[in-house]
Amino acid sequence: MTPFLAKVWRSRRFAFLGLSAMLLTMLPALLLVQTELQTIHSAEREVAGLKPAGDTLRLVQLSQRHRALSNLVLAGQSSQLEAWHTTRSELIQATADVVISVAQLRDEHLSVQASALAEQSRALADSVSRMSISREDSLQQHSALVNRALALVDDIANTTGISLHRQTAGHFLQSAVLQFLPAATEALGQLRVHGSLILADRKTTAVERNNLANLVGVLQATLQHASKALVLAQAAEPRLASKLATGVDAAFSASASITQLVDQELLRTSTPIYPSDQYFAIVTRAIDTQFALIGTAFQALEEELEYSVRRSRTKLAGIAAGLAVLFALMTGAALLMFRSEAARSISDARFSAILDAAPDAVLVTDQRGQVIAANLAAERIFGYSHAELIGLAGDRLVAMNPEEAKKQLKTVFSHPRLAVTRTHQFDAQRKDNSIFPAETARSAQITEEDAYMVSIVRDVSERRSLELQLAQSQKMEAIGQLTGGIAHDFNNLLGVIVGNLDLLERQLADKPEGLRRVNTAQRAALRGADLTRRLLVFSRRQHLEPVSIHLADAITNLTEMASRILGPEISIRAELDPALPPVYADASALESTLLNLAINSRDAMPDGGTLLFTATPVTIDTGYPAVQNGELKAGHYVILRVADTGRGIPRELLDRVFEPFFTIKERGKGTGLGLSMVYGFTKQSGGSVKIYSEENIGTTVSLMLPVAERLGAQASQAATASTHTAAEGAVALVVDDEADLLEIASTYLQELGYQVFQAPNAVSALTLLEQIPHLDLLLTDVIMPGDLNGVRLAARVKALRPSVHVVFTSGFPSQALAERSGTRVDGPLLSKPYVRGEFVAILERVFGERANEPTDLSR
Repeated sequence: MTPFLAKVWRSRRFAFLGLSAMLLTMLPALLLVQTELQTIHSAEREVAGLKPAGDTLRLVQLSQRHRALSNLVLAGQSSQLEAWHTTRSELIQATADVVISVAQLRDEHLSVQASALAEQSRALADSVSRMSISREDSLQQHSALVNRALALVDDIANTTGISLHRQTAGHFLQSAVLQFLPAATEALGQLRVHGSLILADRKTTAVERNNLANLVGVLQATLQHASKALVLAQAAEPRLASKLATGVDAAFSASASITQLVDQELLRTSTPIYPSDQYFAIVTRAIDTQFALIGTAFQALEEELEYSVRRSRTKLAGIAAGLAVLFALMTGAALLMFRSEAARSISDARFSAILDAAPDAVLVTDQRGQVIAANLAAERIFGYSHAELIGLAGDRLVAMNPEEAKKQLKTVFSHPRLAVTRTHQFDAQRKDNSIFPAETARSAQITEEDAYMVSIVRDVSERRSLELQLAQSQKMEAIGQLTGGIAHDFNNLLGVIVGNLDLLERQLADKPEGLRRVNTAQRAALRGADLTRRLLVFSRRQHLEPVSIHLADAITNLTEMASRILGPEISIRAELDPALPPVYADASALESTLLNLAINSRDAMPDGGTLLFTATPVTIDTGYPAVQNGELKAGHYVILRVADTGRGIPRELLDRVFEPFFTIKERGKGTGLGLSMVYGFTKQSGGSVKIYSEENIGTTVSLMLPVAERLGAQASQAATASTHTAAEGAVALVVDDEADLLEIASTYLQELGYQVFQAPNAVSALTLLEQIPHLDLLLTDVIMPGDLNGVRLAARVKALRPSVHVVFTSGFPSQALAERSGTRVDGPLLSKPYVRGEFVAILERVFGERANEPTDLSR
């Protein structure tokens, strides 16, 4: 082998050994990364299991309370009937929450268990409601329900791995939260049921006293285990002591009091005289204290798991940063080693080709700080030619004092090992003196002949720009969210204030001094409303040119264009009266608004559906809340409704849909400005916009636009002021799950002379109906939570009270309800939102001579 080939061989072998050493150095770090990723995945899975486990424990609490109240009701204690109704509703809602949260785990076995648990809970509640079950069967079935729920908690814990981490604070907490404390509450629940019944009967047998003694023993044993687990949790993580101390003391003290009470009042006598109601209340408070401790410990467990995730992520970030630095430094070191070996054995052209292939600038400087080698990337980044770079002082490439640059260079050569571990950012300088951010990794190589420093420089201008853009975007999003949130909450408060001031103003019509103060408060509320409107529309200051527009023509033109955009899967229908009065708005802005709503509807109906346009003329007076708070002016309007049969919007998000940048679409499929623009257009046009939506039913957006001129004969007839008044002693039942709409409808009816009863859902309405001897009018929402909707409720009420008149309300037209949910409204339908004139008009049609005419005001 020639000397030249021997040098080449040694150079390649040296490079291979260097690469092997780098991989061996990185291998332990990569194994640690894998371990931390597994830890993060496990902890996140555990956190996901906490929500369904907590919901199931809530179901356990309500099942225990329902068991106790059911047996008292079945025993004939009518004083507990109201509390039983409330607990029954909460129990049904809790079962639905369990089914939903368990479904999020995507485990078929757990979902089947949750569904079976929900079915058992509903069936048991219905049996008690119909009084078709004995006290003994009720106790047995309730206990089975509690045991089934506790078994589901155990299965959730095992499936999600909550109980896998041994000898940690989280392990001890989960033992207390998911095992011992629920068992203690079940023992208390049994003591509540049996003790209350014994005290109600004023006698006890030896068998019953023996059962009570056994329950006391179970209670004391489970509390002892729970106490030990909580002590071990605090020992493993001392910071938990302050969180758990108060709850532990209260829970254990309450349980000790119950043990003493049972011993004194029940176990030592066969004819107890302690008041049953008082005993029931004391044990109930003890159970609630136990569940409060469960909630506190549950929160501590969640915090422990989240802390584990954060700790692992921090460690992982540190490892990743270390690997990045190590890789950069090893790359620099490899280049330097290759330079010292290969430069002697391989031609300068080969070496330059290797350097030129690097995407980052590679600069080699000597001890004087002058550049002795550079690649093509260095020429491109710094703007110098190769000839200009060679021999150039290195301090010309950095935006710092030359003396400081020389000082840093001296430090690198004085401490070469220290320098190789440093990667830092600095401001670099091009030939044209422009400054740009850069990142560099440097290494020094000192030989017997000379010393060199290799610098790998990366231009991070684009990355820095993206970081700034991201920060700006996040800031704007935060501003938009904060502004919209504050304005929305403030408007809610003002809505309550203005509405109540309106009602108060009518009551003080004959009291000038009180009326003056009410008017002062109204003006202040209106100024507050004006401030919030400015916050919401700050980004929509467009110039409008309003003209007279016939909606029938505008919608016809729009549907021809929209049909091509929306596709054949979307059926577009328009049901507009050609005699509708024209509206006063900007034609182009109205078309953009309707097209925007149509596109939103298309996105909500990926599998196809129906898009429906309807309109109704209305007249609002000074008594309308929107007029009193300055949002609208009294006069004639047309309500244009755009309804779809799409997926709908979750109720908790409806209040935010008009906020700038807020969207429920997938990332990249929406800007969050569509509905904000709709809102801004209607506000600038002197109108208003409302949205009504039900998940899996559809969405209706109602635009209230002012008419272009005084209503003609047809419009006036539709909006004629009503003279309807209730007959003497008339009674109405209003059913709506929206509390504000429930109050408004009740107020309208009371002003018309009705005696009004209110119910938040169909089940409560049927219960309340038993207490109403005579009923003239049922006003019910169509879409309500639970198994009974408004149509089914009306059918049941009509079966019991055939003479009752029924009026339905909904945010959807009757066609949309029939097509999407299969709910066919057979009766007068009042569309939300409605004004007082519409409300009174439909009552005239129901009770007056026009009762047989079509009364669907959604058309």
